[in-house]
Amino acid sequence: MGESIRSFLLGGSTIDQNALIRFYVLHVFFFPMIVVFLFSYHMWRVRKDGGLAAVERDALEQKPEQTAPVKAKTYSLLGITNGATVHVQNTMLDEEKNSVPSSPNLVRRILLVSSPR
Repeated sequence: MGESIRSFLLGGSTIDQNALIRFYVLHVFFFPMIVVFLFSYHMWRVRKDGGLAAVERDALEQKPEQTAPVKAKTYSLLGITNGATVHVQNTMLDEEKNSVPSSPNLVRRILLVSSPR
C-alpha cells in the first residue's frame, strides 16, 4: 500500500518533473480547497449553534428576578458620587452556572498547548 501511494504522489519511482508538477497542484489547488471546506464547515456550525448571540439567548431564557441594586461609590469626572456601579447590573442572572473558572481550566489548557513535545 505504501509503495502504491508513493508511486501515485511521485508520478513514478524517482523524484523528477512529474513529482514537481503533482506537488505543485497539491499545494496550489487541493490544500486550499481543504482549508476552504473546513472554514465553511466551521462558519456553518457557528451560525447553526447561534454564534456569539448564544449567551444572550441563554440570558433571555432565564426568568429575571427583581433585586435592589447594591449601593456603592462610583467615580465620576467631578469626584465621588453615590449610586449603583455598572458592575452590579448585568444580564446573566445565574452567572456561576454559566461560567467556568479560568484558574485551573484555562491555565491547564494553555500549558498543554504551549508545552514543547
